[in-house]
Amino acid sequence: MGVSLGGWIAADYAARYPAQVESLVLISPSGIGRQRASFMWKVAPLMFLGQWGRRRALRIVAGTNATATPSDNEIAGLVSVIFTHFRPRRERVPVLSDQALERLTMPLMLIAGGRDVLVDAHETRRRLERLTPHVRIRFFPDGGHVLRDQAVPIRDFLKSVHEPAAVVMPARLPQVRLRDHHMHADVSIDELRDVQIRRH
Repeated sequence: MGVSLGGWIAADYAARYPAQVESLVLISPSGIGRQRASFMWKVAPLMFLGQWGRRRALRIVAGTNATATPSDNEIAGLVSVIFTHFRPRRERVPVLSDQALERLTMPLMLIAGGRDVLVDAHETRRRLERLTPHVRIRFFPDGGHVLRDQAVPIRDFLKSVHEPAAVVMPARLPQVRLRDHHMHADVSIDELRDVQIRRH
């Protein structure tokens, strides 16, 4: 599973080594749809306004103007600490080619928001629908780059592609007669099964 820049890394690895990847979940991935250059112009001045500015930039990325919840404030505080000592990537993320995306033949899930300010999520969706027709998509037209509460859908997707299908046995097996050389008699498969059940 990869989120944002991690989505680009995960997709690139899966395209290079598809045999090593059993399934893939991409959340707001970079490198598939075009990167939005206008975002940096919006948030660059905020980075000079201290902790308040960094929190405001995070809310722009999240794509919400709603009142912040306690959980939102905790996340914003963590991100603020991280970016105090971390320089984010400023170069454009390379866009994966059509040939690379076509190699994503493993079970694939995309989660994206239509109002993502970092990448063109609509283009991301269109390219994956065209090049990986087996993809499962959860698209939120009003969602931003940060999409919460996706753990359960991701879990259900992974379970659906990794849990073995149930084997349903018929009520009665075909009446094929077999020669039991020890008993010197013909017995059916059902008769042999009944014997095994009684033994246990």
